[in-house]
Amino acid sequence: MHPRFAIVGMMLLSISQLVGQSPSPDLQSAKQLLGMASNQEWKAIQDVAKSAKDPMKRLFSGYLLYRSNPNKFGSIFTRSLPDTELAISRFIGLNQSIPYSAEWQNNEFRHPKVKWAIGFEPIFEAYLEKVKTGDTEALRRLLMLQGRGDGHYAEEIASGIAELFYDPEFVITHWNLLEPHKIFLRAVKNWVSETEFLAIRKGFEERLNPGDPRLPLILNLLDNPE
Repeated sequence: MHPRFAIVGMMLLSISQLVGQSPSPDLQSAKQLLGMASNQEWKAIQDVAKSAKDPMKRLFSGYLLYRSNPNKFGSIFTRSLPDTELAISRFIGLNQSIPYSAEWQNNEFRHPKVKWAIGFEPIFEAYLEKVKTGDTEALRRLLMLQGRGDGHYAEEIASGIAELFYDPEFVITHWNLLEPHKIFLRAVKNWVSETEFLAIRKGFEERLNPGDPRLPLILNLLDNPE
């Protein structure tokens, strides 16, 4: 499990354990789609990704398609990412929505014949990977998650977004979307080593002209951590 999500694993004892388990539509969707993936039914999964009304079913199918072939199905995955209030709430609350069981362990569901699990953590990791390829639409949707969810999930999402600011080229290229979130630059110095920090700082200096008004703004934020 990725260390960013270690604390999430402590949340397995959910309220659902106290009040009794009930069928979870998200777990049923995960089972169905992983079963289809185990049988290589990619055309059927594409149909689900394009036509399913349930946002989690679309997300699960888009995610599995992306993991199976990132180049071929990258755009389908991007379109499946949450971008409405309902979809965002469902995604952030995914782990809590599924009652704890032998099937749902470590906040994910697996199929013995499929190497990709379904859960908040593995999907969010794929989400970040897609964003880091330079997918502007995926980035726009990722930034919609900022400040959402409870303390734990808000922290994990913020940590993922903060990673984007370690890459000067990415930040400059996507400045129009990242500028409203530029406060993350103040955290960089505290989250990376001194060598990494100096390399990041130098990266901005090398890529921006001295007269570019973004340069002093970015350097000031980098040099004055919270």
